Amino acid sequence: MIGARPEVFNHNIETVRRLHRHMRGGKADYDRALWLLQRAKEIADYDVLTKSGIIVAWARRTTRSCRRCATCARMVSTS
Repeated sequence: MIGARPEVFNHNIETVRRLHRHMRGGKADYDRALWLLQRAKEIADYDVLTKSGIIVAWARRTTRSCRRCATCARMVSTS
């Protein structure tokens, strides 16, 4: 994908770490999803923007979980 030089590379995390494997299936890995975003930046020979998306639902922990997920994504996009 990076070889096509997209302006933005997207990979949706979909959900928070605590629910990731349950919601995405047994092979899904939250850290690997973050790694993929980081890897896109590492192999690009230009300043590619990376982005991700999560599905937000009403729950007791929604705000705290969204903050954690956003923090993880920010750490990837700035390193």
